[in-house]
Amino acid sequence: AIFVLAIFLRAFVAPQTHRVFFDEDIYLDIGKEILVNGNAALCNFGEPCREYAFMKWPNGYPFMLAVSYMIFGVSEETGFSLVMLLGSLSVVLIFLLSYVFSKNETVALFAALVFSLIPIHIMWSGTAAAEPVLVFFSLLTVLLFSLAARSNSLRMYALAISVLAYAMQTKTEGILLLPVVASLVILFDKNLIKKIFSYRFCFLWISLFVLIAPFLTHIFYALLYDQFGSSGDKFSLDHAVRNVPENLGFWIFGYPTIEHPVLFTLFAFMGIGYLLKKEKRLLLFLGVWFFSFFLLYSFFYAGSVRFGVDVRYI
Repeated sequence: AIFVLAIFLRAFVAPQTHRVFFDEDIYLDIGKEILVNGNAALCNFGEPCREYAFMKWPNGYPFMLAVSYMIFGVSEETGFSLVMLLGSLSVVLIFLLSYVFSKNETVALFAALVFSLIPIHIMWSGTAAAEPVLVFFSLLTVLLFSLAARSNSLRMYALAISVLAYAMQTKTEGILLLPVVASLVILFDKNLIKKIFSYRFCFLWISLFVLIAPFLTHIFYALLYDQFGSSGDKFSLDHAVRNVPENLGFWIFGYPTIEHPVLFTLFAFMGIGYLLKKEKRLLLFLGVWFFSFFLLYSFFYAGSVRFGVDVRYI
């Protein structure tokens, strides 16, 4: 019922429209070019294309669009439907992840219900933006690593590492999943010391860097040649001084055009208080996960909720 509610809100309540230009169009077009011409680049003009532009964004999301286009046809509606579906499935992942951590079905159901009702996630699941896609793959990655750490299975680690490699390539900041996953493994894998001396376990992590080598090369190239929309400092303390209070304030006051239920924030603080007494390891991990992204966006020149479409970073 919660999953059906999530689909209903994202498919029929949230308007399917573009909210960030020109990013969404770029993703959609690169997906088309991957399918039609085998080029992971933006077509500037022409049909067939006469001029390509190599974009700074990684291609995990456009590749999913290409697969969707192959099945359902090349259209904006296909892109909207893909993001809507992944946004709705994220609610299922929230349930599973919450259950793995809490071993309590009621807690997991309540977590899924709260996530399904988050206004900003509902809104952006009606777009063709990459943020809901990164959320989905982040949740899937953390879920699989949580299961791997508990099951002591190298096969599960292999699956988790493969998904991590893909998740990182859905958005540039997906690279922050590396410290997030590292903290999870260190905190929850009781047999980690033994595994470190296993060549099979080490080989899996080496394979991760082989899998993400094209992504790292892509990002390095982009940092050298792309201005990322600004000629000034991309990251600075001055940005953080402005962004931190504005972004923290979002969870209390919302945003001029996007309400945030302050009750959800109160639930979060109740959860922090509970974990502080009962499960400090989990609280530490969730803190690493949250603040890794919160601080990145806070130091980013376009990381304020008050910059219109950049509220998507929430």
